[in-house]
Amino acid sequence: MTIRKRGDHYSVAVSAGTDPVTGKRRRIYRTAATEKAAQRVERQLLGKIEAGGFVDAGRLTVAKYLSGHWLPHHRTRVRSRTHQRYDELLRLHVTPAIGGVRLAKLEPQHVQAMLAGVNRSAQTVQHVHRCLSAALAQAVRWRMVPTNVATAAKAPRPPRPTLTIPTTDQMGRILRALDGDPFRIPVALAVGGGLRRGEALALRWADVNLDTGVIRVVRSLEASGGELRFTEPKTARGRGPVQLPSWGTGILRTHRREQLERRLLLGDGWHDGDLVYDNGDGSPVDPDVCSADSADWYGVFGRRAVPRPAPRLRHGAPGGQRPPQDRLGSVGSRHGRVHARHVLPRDPA
Repeated sequence: MTIRKRGDHYSVAVSAGTDPVTGKRRRIYRTAATEKAAQRVERQLLGKIEAGGFVDAGRLTVAKYLSGHWLPHHRTRVRSRTHQRYDELLRLHVTPAIGGVRLAKLEPQHVQAMLAGVNRSAQTVQHVHRCLSAALAQAVRWRMVPTNVATAAKAPRPPRPTLTIPTTDQMGRILRALDGDPFRIPVALAVGGGLRRGEALALRWADVNLDTGVIRVVRSLEASGGELRFTEPKTARGRGPVQLPSWGTGILRTHRREQLERRLLLGDGWHDGDLVYDNGDGSPVDPDVCSADSADWYGVFGRRAVPRPAPRLRHGAPGGQRPPQDRLGSVGSRHGRVHARHVLPRDPA
């Protein structure tokens, strides 16, 4: 605690402990016109600090808080792909609009004006709002600001998406056209088991029972920062056994024989990751490359023949159900939004 006379005013300095983020000692500075007023300011500051009700982000701006504090902290708490998306949303939309505003001076009006200036879809605006709100909520927990001002701002509600379920004919045509093409494997897993792209690319033979047609979804593959990494499935519901239809098991049996032949030919050049779908040498396939390959479907079947986006093929899966002892009764039990009537007969191929 220090009170000093500086020219025609008095300076007040109070210790406020350590910064919860940097660990550095933090001091609060105020000024007053008279010594008596300075003493009053000092008592008020000390009272708030002792009661735990004082927060002060100093001269820290929104941009510096997001890039220097929240994003590094959040990196360890989410998937790397998700972290990249957060960084992109904040860098492209938040920082240019309100990055120069001091964190302590940020108001709901700033946030509302920023959201109004995001020239993107209503869903993107909502994502920006949620991301900023999460960052400011952490600032409150770190006692850098007293309240989360983003909660007072409102983002437009995006329209409810229309889910286009591919028909039996569409999926049957796709599987027949891909006969002999390795790309048929992730398509069959999506159509027959409802697997997401990353789940299909991460599937191992150790998790496939070709006798019963049951596969276990225990991991996913994602591309981030130029690297491929295996992670947990996107949702908790996505984990567990899935029953493939008989035609799906037949496709996997044929693929297994062909893959073993390739492995023998490559010898030491084979990457033994036990993957069901691989690059031809046992190594994993980049999910982004897999998505790029799916664009060829539109050239084969015409723009109207296959619903966009291509990953929606999995929503027509008849096999996205638990085995009999754990079956929940509909494809919706796995996907959370598709009713059981949107399914294929036993053999679309």
